[in-house]
Amino acid sequence: MTLIIWALLLGVVMLITHNSRRFTFQGNTLNIVSYDLGRSINLTDRDGNHMTVIGSNVRSDASGTFTVTYLGETFRHTIYSQITRPSNFHVGGTPRELEPPLTGRRNAEISFIEGIRGTVLKGPIYYGSAWISMAISLPFLLLGVASIIFSEKFWTFRQKFQWHIKGGEPTEYGIFMVRLGGFVLIVATFIFSIVIIRYL
Repeated sequence: MTLIIWALLLGVVMLITHNSRRFTFQGNTLNIVSYDLGRSINLTDRDGNHMTVIGSNVRSDASGTFTVTYLGETFRHTIYSQITRPSNFHVGGTPRELEPPLTGRRNAEISFIEGIRGTVLKGPIYYGSAWISMAISLPFLLLGVASIIFSEKFWTFRQKFQWHIKGGEPTEYGIFMVRLGGFVLIVATFIFSIVIIRYL
């Protein structure tokens, strides 16, 4: 059972890792082929067309100016933090500079930049990070599954550390709480594994 849960978690983590290297723009799927961490990313679509995303003055919150060159067109968009945001957006110049429309609707170019800016800052998720995450999660999954399957033994083991209780038999409620703890541990391990791959 543990191996089945672990394999399922591995599949989810690997899918997230793989998708962190893929982006969609104007109906074209682009894959990251190289990057300079915090500065630029190079991508290619299925037809072999190249896209370059260059970030300048990129801050820790992934704000900054991002310039995209693709299919002979270049456009730029500046994403401001609360600290650097000016009172007015300036639009104009070459390459084309974009801004969020006053209606609040976003065009495809702005949406694309806002989706990829975090990857420019941190880079795509390494497959090695996914394996490290899975190696860390395995003992917790084993503990969670074991507490569900061997709930009575876990209850007995826990009683040894409760000095004010001697002997006795576990109630249905006691067994339920042990199993609930195991289930919560498994869910927490899923969340932990998915989150931590972004920071390894």
